[in-house]
Amino acid sequence: METDKNFARDRQLDQLMGWVDEQIGNGNVPRFSDVIDYARVEDSYKGLKPKMITARLRLHKNYFMSASQQRPARRSRKYRPVLTNALGTLHCDIGYFSISEHYATPRTYRAGFLVCKDVLSRFIYAVPLKMAKSSQALLAAFETVFDRHEKIFGSQGHKIISISFDQERAVLSHQVQKFFKEKQVAFHAFKFSSSKAKSAESAIKQIRSTLTRLVASQPDKRWWIHLQNVADILNARPIVVAGKKMSFSPRDVNLGNLAAFRKELHKKAPYYDLNQFDLHPALANFAFSIGDLVRPKLIVTSAALIGSKRSEVALSKTIFLVQKQFAYISVGYHLSKAYLCVALNNPEESELFDEGDIVPTTSD
Repeated sequence: METDKNFARDRQLDQLMGWVDEQIGNGNVPRFSDVIDYARVEDSYKGLKPKMITARLRLHKNYFMSASQQRPARRSRKYRPVLTNALGTLHCDIGYFSISEHYATPRTYRAGFLVCKDVLSRFIYAVPLKMAKSSQALLAAFETVFDRHEKIFGSQGHKIISISFDQERAVLSHQVQKFFKEKQVAFHAFKFSSSKAKSAESAIKQIRSTLTRLVASQPDKRWWIHLQNVADILNARPIVVAGKKMSFSPRDVNLGNLAAFRKELHKKAPYYDLNQFDLHPALANFAFSIGDLVRPKLIVTSAALIGSKRSEVALSKTIFLVQKQFAYISVGYHLSKAYLCVALNNPEESELFDEGDIVPTTSD
C-alpha cells in the first residue's frame, strides 16, 4: 500500500517537473513558491506537500546549480527593515555569475554586472560590466541604468533621487561622482560589510539563481545575453513582503498609484509603520553604554565572496565610541537595539550598528 502511494507521488512530481520544463521553455523561470502555489490549485497534484516539491525541485537540472551558498542570517527576523517612502532610492552593488563548466565566461565579462534596486518598489536594473571594474565601465553602466529609467518612468515624473553603494574605488572616482552631481542624485557610501546595500544583495541572489535556471535550458550559454530578460522576469513578478504576495509587481509601481501601493505595503507588513517611530531607550536592556569603546564585526556577505572559505567573523581595525542608544521594532516584531557610534580617531565618521554587529574593545 505504501509502495503504491510512493509510486503515485513520484508520477505527480514527474508531471509537475514537466510543467516546470514547459515554463522555462517559454522564457518564464518559476520560483519555488510559484511551483508550490501552482500545485495547490491543480487537482492532479492533490496530496503533494511543499517539502516534497521543494526536495524534487532541488534535484532538477535547472535548479540544483543555483542553491544558495551564503551563510544563513545570524539574527533571524531581528533586523530593522530598510525604509523609504519615496521612489527613486536605489541600492547598488556588483554581482558575479558563476563560472560554469559548460561555458567559460570570457575576460570581457568577468568584471560582473551592475545591479541597482529601488528600495521601495523593488524594481531591478541589471547591466553587464565590460572588460574591467573600472570607473569608465561603471560610468557606462550607470548611464545605461539612467537611460532605461527615463524610458520606463520618465513620462511619469519619477526620477532617481539617490544611490547607495559600497566604497568601491571606481564608484568613488571623480568621473562617476561628477556624473551623479550632474544628474542631481545624492550619493551614500556604505563602509562596513554588515551595513551593506542589502536590497541590492538580495537582487543579486535572485538574478544569479534565475539566470542559472534559465541558461541551463538555452542553447546560448552567454549569461550576459539573458541578463536583461532575467531582470524583466523579476520585475514582472508580484512583490512578496513578509511572505505575502502583493497585487503590485515592481514594474507596476509609479507616482500615480504610489499612495495605494504604500497602503497595501503597510497592511502586509505593519512593521513598516512601526519603524517610523523609535522606542524609548528605557524599554530596552542595552549591552553597551554611552561612552563604551567597540569594534564592528566584518561579516562576509558580498556577492563576490559568497562561497569563500573565510573566518565567520573578523573585526574592523577602526575603534568606535558609543554616542547614542536606539530601541526599535524589528521585522519579526522583536524589541531590538542599535547604537550610533563615532570613530575614535575621526569624530566626523559615524555609523549606526545593531547590537549584534559590535563587540567591546579597548583603545589599545
